[in-house]
Amino acid sequence: MTPSTRNATKHTKARTRRRLTAQERLARDCRQAQHATEALQQALDDLGLPEDLVTEIGPVTTLILVANS
Repeated sequence: MTPSTRNATKHTKARTRRRLTAQERLARDCRQAQHATEALQQALDDLGLPEDLVTEIGPVTTLILVANS
């Protein structure tokens, strides 16, 4: 096997090992969404907005309610 072919094979095998399954991708995406939700909640808390104002935002409220439940 020539060095360039060996190198290509090594990279291909490494990429295959690193490839995530659908379940792993979903878990990663859920963790990222949870982190983003917590950061958003913290930012809203830091602004000191009243609770009733936050409930009027809409889709953001859904994220906040999911994070708090």
